[in-house]
Amino acid sequence: MTNRTIWTSILIYLLLFATLSCSSKQSITEQDVQTFYTNVEQALNARDADRVLALLSDDAKLNMQATTPDGEQTLSMNKKDYATNLQQSFMTMQNYSYRIDNLKINIVADGNAAEVTVTITETMTIEGETLQASTIEQTRLELRDGKVLAVNVDSAVTVH
Repeated sequence: MTNRTIWTSILIYLLLFATLSCSSKQSITEQDVQTFYTNVEQALNARDADRVLALLSDDAKLNMQATTPDGEQTLSMNKKDYATNLQQSFMTMQNYSYRIDNLKINIVADGNAAEVTVTITETMTIEGETLQASTIEQTRLELRDGKVLAVNVDSAVTVH
């Protein structure tokens, strides 16, 4: 290999690395958060578990406090547990709809995270019975490898 070939290869590598580095997100914006929640809403309404799960970090923690006509229930899950529950839920529900309202965004000072509070309304039919759930959800989003991902989700759900 000639010196010219070696230098050309190094230059191409450096240019490629610089291009990849520059295209990587450096901080979360409010638009990123709004896009994230649009993707959540679309994925859930399409009952696309893979798209939903792609929005969670691998180490995501999900905590839910649910109030139902049958009493209260607390559930803590990691991403794997959530994937199982989500897929089972999609199999048992008909006429599912998911809507996000009242998006409140707080970008953390370093710009690598956002604390978000949303109100969620879900409607579904299970075994012929139509149910509606109202949720107040607090989520921490973080920038990981250039992607905005949910790392912690705390939900207070009321099923009517």
